[in-house]
Amino acid sequence: VGLIVIFSSEKIMDMVFGKFDFDDINDSSSFGARYYSIIGNIVIMFKNGFLLGTGIEHYSEIYRSVVNGLGYFTDMSNTNTIFVDFARFGWLVGGVNVYLVFRFSKKLGDNLAQRIGIMLSIFMLLFMESFTYSLFWMSIMYFSFDIFDKEKKNENSLSM
Repeated sequence: VGLIVIFSSEKIMDMVFGKFDFDDINDSSSFGARYYSIIGNIVIMFKNGFLLGTGIEHYSEIYRSVVNGLGYFTDMSNTNTIFVDFARFGWLVGGVNVYLVFRFSKKLGDNLAQRIGIMLSIFMLLFMESFTYSLFWMSIMYFSFDIFDKEKKNENSLSM
């Protein structure tokens, strides 16, 4: 029933599948914003502060000038959490955040297929929305460190 509703209305079709409209990449399309948040942040990563990043203070100005230079002049939304972290904070913090995604998927999945599925889902989420300042998101990611693993603590205390 849901598919019939989606495919019968052009407005709903545009809302659901508008993210994949490649024709207006330089307009204020959802796909354009996501595309330039990837390309713009990669340019910033390799141009400014490869190891330590640009920092928070000047990042917005640098991002705006980079994406304007690439031909994207409308919406300045930056939707890619992973590349924003690499560009803003450098490879050290960006690498730790990617490592946390691996650890988190390892904690949630029981086997390799589940872990890969969870990891890919999280990466897709992080590529599509900005969670840079989300305390909730970072709390979840830092939960994956072993210091919070009660089972491992109990095993270590029993073996002593």
